[in-house]
Amino acid sequence: MTHTVLLIDGEPLTEHVYSRALRLAGHAVMLAPDTCEALESLEDDMPDAIVIPASKLDCIEDSRALRALLLGTDIPVILVGQTVASARLVHEGNVLFARSGDATEVVGIVREALGARVLAA
Repeated sequence: MTHTVLLIDGEPLTEHVYSRALRLAGHAVMLAPDTCEALESLEDDMPDAIVIPASKLDCIEDSRALRALLLGTDIPVILVGQTVASARLVHEGNVLFARSGDATEVVGIVREALGARVLAA
């Protein structure tokens, strides 16, 4: 089963590395360069997981809007390099952390989160 992962990252190199690793792991990848565009795409099509670097959550309003949109869903949010305190702004209860930013670590966390989600259903 193919899962769709929304990658919010406008940095070309990071975006390429993460999206390639996720595709090689069998996931479909949606891309958004920032939180504003991600919010627009989420209104039409919800992904199975979201990967977002800490640098894309520098605007508290965007963080709160993303959290409000995801409230009541079981969509895992994988934060790359984020702290626990600021993660609360995004989505309470379904946040996982990739501290190193290594693509292999990110893919592993996505796989684990989506596997746990399937088992819970």
